[in-house]
Amino acid sequence: MEAPKPTTQDKIIKRYSLTSDKLKKYQISFGERDNNLYIQAQEEEGFLKHMYEGLFSLEKIKENKFFNIYNSINEIFEELFPLIETNKAELKEEGSTYINLIINLPLKKVKEISFILNQVEKSDKSKINELYQIVSDLQKENSEIKKINQNLINKIKELEKRMDIFEKKFNDPKLIENIKIKEKLNSDIINSKDNFEFVEKIIKENVMNKNIRYTLLYKATRDGDDSKVFHQKCDNNHQIIVFFKTTKGFIFGGYTEKGYTGNGGNIIDNNAFFFSCDKKKVYKVKQNKTAIYDGLSYGPTFGYCTTIICVLNNFLSYKCCTTTVSSSTFDGLNTDYEITNGEEYFYLQEIEVYKILFD
Repeated sequence: MEAPKPTTQDKIIKRYSLTSDKLKKYQISFGERDNNLYIQAQEEEGFLKHMYEGLFSLEKIKENKFFNIYNSINEIFEELFPLIETNKAELKEEGSTYINLIINLPLKKVKEISFILNQVEKSDKSKINELYQIVSDLQKENSEIKKINQNLINKIKELEKRMDIFEKKFNDPKLIENIKIKEKLNSDIINSKDNFEFVEKIIKENVMNKNIRYTLLYKATRDGDDSKVFHQKCDNNHQIIVFFKTTKGFIFGGYTEKGYTGNGGNIIDNNAFFFSCDKKKVYKVKQNKTAIYDGLSYGPTFGYCTTIICVLNNFLSYKCCTTTVSSSTFDGLNTDYEITNGEEYFYLQEIEVYKILFD
């Protein structure tokens, strides 16, 4: 609430904020009224703020020896204001109807000057206006608080909705299964429960029946679809499993115990096998036949050329091919180009190569 406005006769020169000895904050206004010093003190906080004022003539002020050389109120201001601004002013509440403004003076013999300010009795109309203003301010503040509360309620509801969606997703069995699969095999190809369980099953049946761990050696979309990069990352590793995914979504792969070296030539690996995730079928290598081709310009090739899968540099843009029943070095093919559903040529979307470890 603002302090009562001065009369048309008052000329307010300066205002200061002072704290009384009772720790109440006041706004102290200094002005001139009819060649007299006018001082007003208005409480800054509280209910129905009190106001005090006093009017002091130049003659009365000059009774203090410190000011007897001054001849105008303006000269008094020039002396008073620097003292207040250097913390030489005190405000004491010495009675219920008045307060005492004390200015400490820079003389040993004349230590201070005191201004007694009397409480201004407000009219009933003025009190009603102040109460009305207080109620109005409280209503406005309450309205703002309601808006803030409503915004908080809306945010809480939105968070609850998101949490509900999250809980439903998190409790989705398929999501939980996928999380478990990702923890063990973080593959973008073998990322469904049935394909993951199929791969685990054929490894345990054809390699070793122990707990399986996978270490990713090479990923075409991450490392580059380049045969040299493939050999840099994969050569001289044993117990390798390769996953392929075509642009049409066919998923298949192969296992070699011996692995690749990049030295060229056909490699016989009687423990190698190929598999189709779509058909859930395993194709074992024919004994003492070519299991993998180890050319430096070739990627992870099983068989030779058109045997099972031939991958040349650059893998993801090269047209790959599969084999016929009669030319295959792997057993189990019932139809030509079986792993790609009868299509001889195809393009790859992704290749992943893992080293298998057993606990």
